[in-house]
Amino acid sequence: SDKVYLQLKNTANADAIVKQIDRIVDKKSKEFEQQQANSINFKRWYELMPLRDSHFSTQINEQDVRKTSKPVLYSLMAIALFLLALACINYINMSVASIPQRAKEIGVRKTLGSTRWQLIKQFLFETLITTAIAGIFSYFLIQLGFWLLKDIIPPGITPVTGIVQLIFFVIILAVTVMLLAGLYPGWLITRVKAISIFRKTSFIKNQGFSLQKTLIVFQFAIALIFITSALIVGNQLHYVLNTNMGFNKDAVVLVDVPWKVSSNKQFKDKQFSLLAELKQIPGVQNVALGNAPLTNDFSASEYSYQQEGKEPIKHQVFRKTVDTAYLDLYGIKLLAGRNIHTSDTTNEFVINETAVKAFGFKSPQDAIGKFIGQQDEKLPIVGVVRDFYQRDFYNTIDPMAFESDKDNLNSFNIKLGRNPAQWQQTLKAIEKKWYGFYPPETFSYKFYDEYIAEMYKNEKSLAKLVNLATAISIFISCLGLFGLAVLTAFQRTKEIGIRKVLGASVTSIVQLLSKQYVYLILIAIIIATPVAWWAMNKWLNNFAYKIHIQWWMFILAGIIALMLALLTVSIQAIKAAVANPADSLKTE
Repeated sequence: SDKVYLQLKNTANADAIVKQIDRIVDKKSKEFEQQQANSINFKRWYELMPLRDSHFSTQINEQDVRKTSKPVLYSLMAIALFLLALACINYINMSVASIPQRAKEIGVRKTLGSTRWQLIKQFLFETLITTAIAGIFSYFLIQLGFWLLKDIIPPGITPVTGIVQLIFFVIILAVTVMLLAGLYPGWLITRVKAISIFRKTSFIKNQGFSLQKTLIVFQFAIALIFITSALIVGNQLHYVLNTNMGFNKDAVVLVDVPWKVSSNKQFKDKQFSLLAELKQIPGVQNVALGNAPLTNDFSASEYSYQQEGKEPIKHQVFRKTVDTAYLDLYGIKLLAGRNIHTSDTTNEFVINETAVKAFGFKSPQDAIGKFIGQQDEKLPIVGVVRDFYQRDFYNTIDPMAFESDKDNLNSFNIKLGRNPAQWQQTLKAIEKKWYGFYPPETFSYKFYDEYIAEMYKNEKSLAKLVNLATAISIFISCLGLFGLAVLTAFQRTKEIGIRKVLGASVTSIVQLLSKQYVYLILIAIIIATPVAWWAMNKWLNNFAYKIHIQWWMFILAGIIALMLALLTVSIQAIKAAVANPADSLKTE
């Protein structure tokens, strides 16, 4: 069909214009049916789509039209905001941890008369410089990010699409980060008393649950949500790609005869001659004509079953046109009856288990010999096959019927031999045979398992995105935790020295310093678990067939976070525990 783009100057007349278009289409359709002496009896209508929405209409297949998915874009923005928040939190924690090392500098500045606002401005300026340097380094990381996410980012998008907009955005972002990350450490600096600094007493209170600890809990809660999401998304993706689909998709190649070629009288029925030729190729195990078992392209009609003395049972039935070799090629099992026979037009059906239940038959055997169809044209059921997935896992298995129709057999299903090393040679032989029947430019093949995997491209992109975000969030969270551990070790320097003098072992001191962080991670687990369950359950609800969220996924995410946290803290805890107690106590 041709694509038509309309620009409506007066949107108030949009509905009236669409109705006029529908009337013209109805008129032309009836004229076509009269010319063809065929009554298809279907209605076609049109709907308007705003031009802005057309850029995100990924559900509509259009060649040479660049589109992207809104959910993917929103996911990218949400993850970016989360990571930016984690980075700000991390900067706050690291800045607070560095205050003890800058104690004398702060004390001297305050003694020489620096006001509170001057100290805050100094720290904000340092934060701005740090952010600016990070912005410069981020340019190179952007190049890496575009390479890692090349399957997600729409083609044609470059790291720098508008230099003015980019500079403006970076300036706003730098100022925002400066305020978010610099205000609290700057304010904390102003609370430091100069006399406490020069006496080397602890000038930062060791609160029971300080802001730093709260931020660490928030950081690890976000990291835990990412870890849990990565586990669930990965398991669901593995499920949809590796579960038994009810047919054998391995080593199957699909080749379609283009519609314009198949409708040309010059090439009429040539597919049957080519079919016979392909069967003679040594590397070809089997060949069948027909629509692929699982595809999002489908044809459906409303069929009814009339039982004497009762109301007819009506259901929409998905129709697949196949030949007699089709069931054997895909290993689709017959439960009752027989395979369809070759015929020029449809005169019998082989239905699936779901159709048996939908029309109220007691069993597959009971369905054999019954008649279903449209109006007065009812055809017999000659066989019943086991259910298989007809569309992606977002859709349920629906009533389906195999039928034979010579004019609609234009798709080759080619089963290759068991040796993958010979496949390329076999494909070249198939291509050579094809050129003897059809124009060379019409030959295009695709492995069926790759075709199915392509249907879940968005899910694979989401999995890659979540995995990358998980790694970054864990890294940032561990840095923030390390900063808090440095601050805690400094605050408890004297205590650690006294404990060592009194005979405490390195192990006991490490346990003492690490224990409080276990509590923080447990709190983060309690917060993150319901949030992750809600978000992932909502995502899984889009699938008709999905995994069940298991308790072990949350336990595993918690163990991963806990082990990484303890590893991070242990580095600083061991350093504090092995220090010479004389160094920490000599000033007392």
